[in-house]
Amino acid sequence: MEQRREGKVRVDSFIKSHKGKEVLVFTDVSVAEGFIGIGGCAAVLLPISPEENEKIPNVVCSGLTDNLEAEVCGIAPGNGYGYTVLQHTAT
Repeated sequence: MEQRREGKVRVDSFIKSHKGKEVLVFTDVSVAEGFIGIGGCAAVLLPISPEENEKIPNVVCSGLTDNLEAEVCGIAPGNGYGYTVLQHTAT
């Protein structure tokens, strides 16, 4: 339980020091049968602007064979959002 609490403190500290300065993306995927099933991916996107709400896109990448494939698939929504943010910032 102490390790979990320490991990939460570290993550919260990281978010606090970077939020509002950088786009933050956290991803998670599933490669085991479960509620979403194999290949369920989700990302939590924290935008730079404090006026914007968090975004939580979900995607399904069917036919995944291992954890590495799933993790790569889970990164895609975050990359797409980061690209969109950079486009709007540059204009």
